Amino acid sequence: MDWMSYWASWAYNSGSDPYTYSNHWEFPPAPIIAQLSIADYYEFDDQATIELGFTHVEYLAQGAPRHEDWPDIDSWDSPRALGRNSLTRIDWDMRISNCAGFFLINTFAWGSVS
Repeated sequence: MDWMSYWASWAYNSGSDPYTYSNHWEFPPAPIIAQLSIADYYEFDDQATIELGFTHVEYLAQGAPRHEDWPDIDSWDSPRALGRNSLTRIDWDMRISNCAGFFLINTFAWGSVS
């Protein structure tokens, strides 16, 4: 492993209408594995929901910029972990209602990712 980075944060919504928290990281091109995890949550009622997923990645493929999008984090297609060679950007969302949610994002740079 060449390097590792992490960030922990949280969002809070006491209402039933979903609140979406979004963020992104940018990197110099590197083979990176990224993962999102719900670390903890506190329900305010029995209708609490929390969803977490990647929505966009950018990377270089044979020197050309490429991207992938997953617009709906509650879809099974939206990844919670991914790896790309020459990754340059990751975007993620957390959608939350009736609870407080805490999440963790990890990134690991390796010599190669497959």
